Amino acid sequence: MNVPGQPVRNVFNPVTGLCTNGVQFSGDGLNQPIPATGAGVRNVNAVSADFELPSVWKANLALDVETPWNGIVASAELLMTDVKNGLFYRTLNVGPGFVPANSPDGRVLYWNPNSVNKNATARFNNNSYFGDVYLLENTNKGKGQQFTVSLTQPFMEGSDWSWSLAYTYTNAEEVSALTSSTAGSGYGSQLGLNINEPTSSTARYEIRDRIAGTLNWDHKFFGDYSTSVGLFYEGRSGRPYSYIFSGDANGDSRTFNDLFYVPAGPGDVLFGSLSTTGVFTANAAMEQAFWNWMGTQTDLQAYRGQVAPENGFRANWVNTFDIRISQELPGFFKGHKSQIWFDIQNVGNLLNKDWGHVIDYGFNANLAAATLVGIDPATGKYVYSYRSGTEFGQATAEGIPTNADGQTNGISQWSMTIGVRYEF
Repeated sequence: MNVPGQPVRNVFNPVTGLCTNGVQFSGDGLNQPIPATGAGVRNVNAVSADFELPSVWKANLALDVETPWNGIVASAELLMTDVKNGLFYRTLNVGPGFVPANSPDGRVLYWNPNSVNKNATARFNNNSYFGDVYLLENTNKGKGQQFTVSLTQPFMEGSDWSWSLAYTYTNAEEVSALTSSTAGSGYGSQLGLNINEPTSSTARYEIRDRIAGTLNWDHKFFGDYSTSVGLFYEGRSGRPYSYIFSGDANGDSRTFNDLFYVPAGPGDVLFGSLSTTGVFTANAAMEQAFWNWMGTQTDLQAYRGQVAPENGFRANWVNTFDIRISQELPGFFKGHKSQIWFDIQNVGNLLNKDWGHVIDYGFNANLAAATLVGIDPATGKYVYSYRSGTEFGQATAEGIPTNADGQTNGISQWSMTIGVRYEF
């Protein structure tokens, strides 16, 4: 039944034999009634006929050597991976596409090629009986190399101290991060110049450089019960991110997945608006604001006249400290033991609110630089629209501490955990 104040549901009426929408119900899956009016658009998710489960080749080589210096252990490890069967989403119902005659980047567009500004009717000339049609298939592109060197001083007899120091270098490449649970969002997270072309690039979660250190103190003040204090440090490269167009640049009906073409200089692209009849109106203030912003994007300037590479840019270096204090205590019975501990994550932020911030571009790891409005009929040049000081219509993401996996401030704040364990 329908509940007042709630959305109306389509339910079966046993008296009339009809559903709320007037269609006769039938339990025969092979002989379903067809409404007299209306139209249906079908979305299809398909899997390639020769699809294989994801797999990688992996090899590693490690070496541990005890040095003659106070028992310090020196270690080195090389880990290599090569994708055998990765995953890639292909979209099949976007129309034939075309490359504009004077395209500065060779981008395939799926707008109506006969439209005045080359910006009307997304997925032009596709199969109108279907909506999104995605094909999940394999790719063998992607690889990784990881090299770690470390020094470890274990607890020694007569000493209450131990420590370790390690450095890891990582180079990881992937076709897609595939961070979503549906085909549509999985495809949408595949940034690129031309869709349906699986290309590998820096992995979204690659940590290029990482330094980790530990310092531990352990002492038994009474009996066999340890008092311990441990400090952990991590210093690492910021996460990669990409520069993209705001909105749908290529007409595939997906937004915020088109890599940004960086103008070679003033005059390479136009800034302003296009009328429906193809009349371009310049906006000098907008253009100046864009180039002022470009002057602050040091890494992006290296790609003038090119498409900015996916995950080709990196947020700032991150430093964090964690601390654990633990105390062993007697149990209630002979042979039993208990332990209580305090963990403080990001203890630097506890000491100073300006320390320990993790600043990056959030889950999607991209920065919308400008909007591709269309193509000027008179010159064949791209026309950009730019709004300074915003990304996705909001204040710049890098200007505030942000969670690497969600737009919150949690990871940049200190937190405390208290735990108890009882052993018997």
